[in-house]
Amino acid sequence: MGIIVEKFRVLRDKNFTAANFTEKLMDYYGDRITSILESPLRYKVLASDTIYATDAMKFINRVGNFLKDAGVKREDIVAVCMENNADMFMIMLAIFKIGAIALPINSMLRLGEIDYILKDSGARFFIFDRYVFDENIKELKNVSYIENLIMAGPADTVLDGVESLDIGIEGEPIELSPVDMKPGDPVGIFYTSGTTGKPKGAITTSRSLIQGQKMAGIVIPTRKSDLGIFSLPFAHIMGTAVAILGTFANVKGYLIKHFEAKKVLKVITKNRITVFVGVPAMYGMMIDELRRNNGEYDLSSVRIWASAADAMPPEYVEEMRKYGALVRLGPLRIKPLFLEAYGMVELSGIATLKVPLPVLRCKPGCIGWPVPPMKIRIIDENGEKLPSGKTGEVVVKGPGVTKGYWKNPEKTKESFTPDGWFRTGDIGKKDFWGRVYFMDRKKDLIKSGGYSIFPAEVEAEMRQHPDIFEIAVFGVPHPIKKEIPVAVVTLHEDGNVTEEELVKWAKEHIAPYKAPRKVKIIERGTMPYGPTEKILKRFLKERYGKEFIIS
Repeated sequence: MGIIVEKFRVLRDKNFTAANFTEKLMDYYGDRITSILESPLRYKVLASDTIYATDAMKFINRVGNFLKDAGVKREDIVAVCMENNADMFMIMLAIFKIGAIALPINSMLRLGEIDYILKDSGARFFIFDRYVFDENIKELKNVSYIENLIMAGPADTVLDGVESLDIGIEGEPIELSPVDMKPGDPVGIFYTSGTTGKPKGAITTSRSLIQGQKMAGIVIPTRKSDLGIFSLPFAHIMGTAVAILGTFANVKGYLIKHFEAKKVLKVITKNRITVFVGVPAMYGMMIDELRRNNGEYDLSSVRIWASAADAMPPEYVEEMRKYGALVRLGPLRIKPLFLEAYGMVELSGIATLKVPLPVLRCKPGCIGWPVPPMKIRIIDENGEKLPSGKTGEVVVKGPGVTKGYWKNPEKTKESFTPDGWFRTGDIGKKDFWGRVYFMDRKKDLIKSGGYSIFPAEVEAEMRQHPDIFEIAVFGVPHPIKKEIPVAVVTLHEDGNVTEEELVKWAKEHIAPYKAPRKVKIIERGTMPYGPTEKILKRFLKERYGKEFIIS
């Protein structure tokens, strides 16, 4: 009952901001282990693979004081591009605490992509580590236009002529008062993944970063003994949102730098992990590994599986719920929860949450109810609200919605309806109970011979074929039908099927107008994914589109 009482007190507290939430949570939860690290930190003031709340607070305060001494002022933009470890998240929290704006950049991006974000944002400070320098930046002259270059990580990895965060924070005070922050103050700029063009910087406020994560973290049935595995990038809103959510939920995190199915499954087995949050692609890779080496792993400790960022195939949910248990009472096993959330960069994390209820079954595509106080409606092409059951564009209003795109007023204006609802670009519907259903991205919708085809729906149906591992469905031009659906797939290691056989199977199992007319099988490991583990269909169209076109 203790954690329930604590969570209720946190829920009632309306004074959380991005600047003070770590201190306020320490007041409620006390000193505790916050994270266990696959790769230990090696700072002079913090060298450990186990981080306690007091350790984190002292580190955050030292970094905040150091940045203030370095000249960072309120609402200055501080870019952070590092390997995915606890120090990156703590540095971001320090930036929030002094009232500056954190600009996280994914360490997987290459120099040209990093260069675009730095120049587009106008960042004056850039914190990076040796990994990012060696892999992407290569030479300091490539970022010489940044006024202040700071290298994170141990001092012995820092380049000559660049300020060392390790040395700089050693002499800084361990006390730092958070700035007086208003709910609407900007605290972060998270750039979109750029799957449909140049990335855009979505402005995140204190309110948008805190409110939804606070509500979700408190309602999820976690325990003090829970240990979650974290392999999401902090540079993406989902990674930061899950970290904040987990802090609100008082869940310890086992942090690994990069997702690998085998590694994650081994960590779950060895450390008795109870919570895992990932994206559908991660689940697909884990299911593939379990299919081939099931006997090597023990997932019986898992109480909660969770997913976000993309449409979750129902068969993945059913497969993963075979492993673990929410509660065990002797021989009785209650299946683990599988939570699904809906969100995006512009929504600052979670907008809807699906918690399975035994008395109310959900149809495929359901992404749950809006997380209060977020509101969702479905509109038609004229912006009119549609009734339950009708399909249209999903629009959102609430504290999690971005203030707009950084230095892009035109895009900001076109992304909102005249009455202030954010246009997600997603197609969906709501049912009688108010649950939201995700159909597909508006840009991915295929118009073929007068029919509307949702690629996500076709992909889910095609995954029923036992040989298919990964699949992407998209439209290509057709002289009569305007567009036709086609598919690019990879096969399981033991898959043994031809492209022609897959086309035939599709015709037999899927409505003729939806079935892919052509299928391209590519090698495993060559399917292009973005930083958030979403398949980059734009790249597939550019690479294979001409092979599909019928003249």
